[in-house]
Amino acid sequence: IHRRRGVGGTIRNGTLAVAGGPGFVLPAVSSGTFDGVLLDAGITLNNNYSLTILNGLTLGGSNPTIEINSTGSFTDLQFNGTQTFGGTGSVVFNGTSPFGRVLPNNTGTLTIAPGISIASGTTGGVVGSTVNTRQTLIQNGSTITASGQVITVRNFTNEGTIQANTGATLDLTDTWANAATGIITADASTLNTNDVQADSWTNAGSISTTTSSTVTTQRQT
Repeated sequence: IHRRRGVGGTIRNGTLAVAGGPGFVLPAVSSGTFDGVLLDAGITLNNNYSLTILNGLTLGGSNPTIEINSTGSFTDLQFNGTQTFGGTGSVVFNGTSPFGRVLPNNTGTLTIAPGISIASGTTGGVVGSTVNTRQTLIQNGSTITASGQVITVRNFTNEGTIQANTGATLDLTDTWANAATGIITADASTLNTNDVQADSWTNAGSISTTTSSTVTTQRQT
């Protein structure tokens, strides 16, 4: 199988894999659901696609990449309820617009396990709940990297690594905490620690920058 195009529908308690080729493409302006799925193939979410995850998502042994390709509309990998995003693989924000999102939705906590990395590609994106919600994100040993783009992380506890390099901007917003094992770095980049709607942040781990970086802390009301 080379390149499969999917539309709406649900895959439940199964393994999604391909024999060769670059993986699956989910078309623009559509939606679908993975319920307890092991993903062992690359997958592309095109503009305005919403992929809902139920009962956890595991990336398989082929080290697959989920590409979120927004060209102007929200394009979402959203996790409904308390669950874990685990396995080994990556999420990359591509496309032309920074409206790709990895977010917990509805009530519950999303844990991003070690072995998962989230990074900017041709554009940046958002990791964590939307502005008007308060779902919790736990960055449990995983890595979020902004390289030359803007990545916003909201309402989270960092137990892994969040980093910015090569002129990137890292916006850490709403209520968040950097745990004792957490590492936040900015290398020749901008780090913004913004309190939105009178929220706050705490640090028990490591936050570091190079001399060529900019750090901004402000409260928005």
